[in-house]
Amino acid sequence: MNVYSQNFGLGDVGENGTGLVSQIYQGLDPIPNGTTGLIYGRVQSGKTNTTIATLALAHENNFRCFIILTSNNTWLGEQTANRFNNQIQGGPVIFDWEAWKDDPTDFAKTKVIPYIKDTGVVLVTTKNVAHLKRLLTVLKIAKVKNFPALIFDDEADNASLNTNEAKQSKQGKDVIADSSTFAQIGEIREEIPNHVYVQITATPQSLLLQKLSNPCKPQFCAALPEPGNSYMGGDLFFSDNTKHCVIIDDDEIDEIKKQR
Repeated sequence: MNVYSQNFGLGDVGENGTGLVSQIYQGLDPIPNGTTGLIYGRVQSGKTNTTIATLALAHENNFRCFIILTSNNTWLGEQTANRFNNQIQGGPVIFDWEAWKDDPTDFAKTKVIPYIKDTGVVLVTTKNVAHLKRLLTVLKIAKVKNFPALIFDDEADNASLNTNEAKQSKQGKDVIADSSTFAQIGEIREEIPNHVYVQITATPQSLLLQKLSNPCKPQFCAALPEPGNSYMGGDLFFSDNTKHCVIIDDDEIDEIKKQR
């Protein structure tokens, strides 16, 4: 709420917020500087549950549009969508990319516009470029830019960065275009400028090393607490002298296969 209010003014969000954008951002930067943040947590330490809790709190404080970007893997995307559906009840309506795949325009008119002002809407999509383009159509038709938005980018260091930046530094941006997923996410952020963009990952190095002007550079960060005693992560399995990792001969896999 503080980040949103610092960038876009008071009154839109918060306990007594209107849930409406009072003044649409019209700054010099296409994407408002200072709106990118990071949730850092170790592997399997509860980042998705933290995201769900953050969304629920933001909804109570009158954010009305929520976009969840997941890994470009259909199975993982469905798993994430199901977790949000199962854990967020009695709040915003939740849809995944399959709901607007066939007709984004009709979906915007019948599923987003009727609900976004009152209950709020959660839109879950993989970072597949085709899905992102259809989502952009939904956002335009439903005029979502009029509502405070929160974007969560799960595994934000995967696909969301501009993977053509090294080539551009050598040959120029006029020769090499931005990578497609990075460009599409940028268009979504520009379409709903009054937003906060929260990256989520256990490996934030590439995000933190972006130049200051890059829209993927986190301007604020929340680190999850250390996992509890029952946590099983990389340190347990791959530390020196671990009892849980054993080096085997290459031939052993052939012997296992013979056992069917």
